[in-house]
Amino acid sequence: MIDVDLEPLHRLFQARRSPKAHGRSGARHVAMAEMWLQEARG
Repeated sequence: MIDVDLEPLHRLFQARRSPKAHGRSGARHVAMAEMWLQEARG
């Protein structure tokens, strides 16, 4: 299992709810974070 710091991920998921906060780069980071989470769970 991957050791992930959940605090930055939590901020990313919050930022995703308000896309204007980060724009495209933020969305890309969120997508990468989701991939990491799925791999960690798998």
